[in-house]
Amino acid sequence: MANTGIITLPLLEIAATSVRPAPEYLGLAMRLNNLAVSQYCRYDFDSMDKFGDMYLGAGEEGLFTLEDAETDDGLDINAVVEFPTTDFGISHQKRIRSLHVGYETSGDLTVTINCDDDDEKEYTLAPINTSNNQHGGKVKINREQKGRYWTFRFENVDGADFSLNMIEAIATILARKPSGN
Repeated sequence: MANTGIITLPLLEIAATSVRPAPEYLGLAMRLNNLAVSQYCRYDFDSMDKFGDMYLGAGEEGLFTLEDAETDDGLDINAVVEFPTTDFGISHQKRIRSLHVGYETSGDLTVTINCDDDDEKEYTLAPINTSNNQHGGKVKINREQKGRYWTFRFENVDGADFSLNMIEAIATILARKPSGN
């Protein structure tokens, strides 16, 4: 909703428009058996429920099933998993040589590796087989990155469906601890 106003003075005319931004919705869900929390952005629902085998979302626009669509009203569904930053329990600098990933996907995944919050590289993890079954893959990492703290992020490309069940980082521990920058 926009409000418009015009003020006219003898030598000056001022026009202004105010626009109220669309609200951002954030949904949180917690699995009680392992206390894992999932975050859902822009879910315009005030309640969610599992009814039989269906997941439902309810809001001002009505009641919607959540699992029967490959798209969100014709748009790709973007999904991101970002793991907490880690130093692997070792204070020395390190290089990540490769990532071994257990996963399944219907399309490509973008793997972003961030080192010490300032050196970020992207890699592509493609599906190995077309049956969308669990399989293993390897991401070869270049030798340019080194640091103490590492963050790993997985993001679908073009709305690809994916799941991860294992990530193993193969690291080379460097002889020196990081200097105090």
